Amino acid sequence: MRQGNTLFQNLAYSYDKVGNILGLANNVAVPPPNVYGGPTNQSFAYDDLYRLTHAEGTFQFSPTKTHTYTLDMGYDTIHNIVWVVNCYSGRDRRLKQATAMLAPSVVIKGSGGRG
Repeated sequence: MRQGNTLFQNLAYSYDKVGNILGLANNVAVPPPNVYGGPTNQSFAYDDLYRLTHAEGTFQFSPTKTHTYTLDMGYDTIHNIVWVVNCYSGRDRRLKQATAMLAPSVVIKGSGGRG
């Protein structure tokens, strides 16, 4: 996909043996300042039941600026997501599910660590 004469999107995926996405990269050049787009790299991990447990990635949006994120998730014995820790460029956002059902989540702001 192009934005003007610049390649904006050039996605490459990698998969495990059951088809889960292990990696995703947007293989494009770093844009000049004030131009959208840029290279990204993401990786994903799953537990023995093929549930997403970890994701991490980077996004370079100018020659000297990069954002990063990590995401960790935990499940209960009936496969409900019971905690999520999302860290974006160093800031943690912790989300805990209020009940085992799909109830509204409670946001707990923290400074690191896991659920």
